[in-house]
Amino acid sequence: MVTRGDDPEWSAFVSYVLQSLIEAEKQNITQLSAYFHNSNTFLDEKSRLISLNAVKAIGNYGELYERHLQYKYPRIGLDFINVKGNTGLIYSLPFGNIDTDDPAIYEHGKTLRKIWKRGKVLCGIASYFEEFPISIQQLEALRGFHEDYCRALSAGVFVTDTEGTNFPRVEFVELPIADQFGALANGTIDVLSGGIISHSANPSFSFSQPSFYSTPEFERSAMPSFGMITRQDDQQWSKLVFWVVSSTFYAEENYIEQRKSYHMPLVNLFGPESKNTFRKIIQTVGNYGEIYTRNLEAFFPRRGTRNMLNSLPYGPQHFPLL
Repeated sequence: MVTRGDDPEWSAFVSYVLQSLIEAEKQNITQLSAYFHNSNTFLDEKSRLISLNAVKAIGNYGELYERHLQYKYPRIGLDFINVKGNTGLIYSLPFGNIDTDDPAIYEHGKTLRKIWKRGKVLCGIASYFEEFPISIQQLEALRGFHEDYCRALSAGVFVTDTEGTNFPRVEFVELPIADQFGALANGTIDVLSGGIISHSANPSFSFSQPSFYSTPEFERSAMPSFGMITRQDDQQWSKLVFWVVSSTFYAEENYIEQRKSYHMPLVNLFGPESKNTFRKIIQTVGNYGEIYTRNLEAFFPRRGTRNMLNSLPYGPQHFPLL
């Protein structure tokens, strides 16, 4: 579903409803059973009613697919729910027409203007020292991983900075869980890296694709996903952050390593001076596999987890992020 970019609250609501249909299939909540279901998945009564009313109206994602598509496009691979967690979810979305040359989209939003004037990105680093039962070494590894995505974003912002590869213009602001979204909302930080992606808990923010899916080491029944999070008041900035993450997935899928960053496509979406955005990102931090290996592999082995690439033969790609 596609919405306009001028009403982020509506866009977030639409996304939440779609996520609810996927979550319903994951929990085996059908159109019929939704009338009798008492779920503890939702944070509050309003969220529960929105989700269950959507399922009551049309059924869960599986029922919807069966009714409209199964006869013509049998459900395979990517269209299933990733329930078991032993196949990859790292999958880049199509860039679309990245050769677009429309001066209207070159009008930079307030966040980019503020960052350029300041000369650096203020990147919040999510700290979960008391939240998850993992070691200090594992927490440090996660922090390094999330810091690399801050560096990638800075490289995408300061594309023409010749020193940016070795000295990214970024300031890290470590934040405990209680302060993360407040700091983002009041402008203390431009972006939160490593925040928990939850469309129900934080409906007033925009999310990248998850860059890290929690693994068995977290030993929790609720297995959160982590990514980069922005405010909803600047859609251009949110889109740039989204594509920074996705570009690292694309690079690994296409065997483009840090030393071969020149193979990344040129992009016109953020203005003519930003054609090398994707190349600068990969030149600075490498592809997703390189970032993961450098920071996390020793502590969170990638094999057999959702943090693998979802490549041929494609496995289930749907995963609810409520």
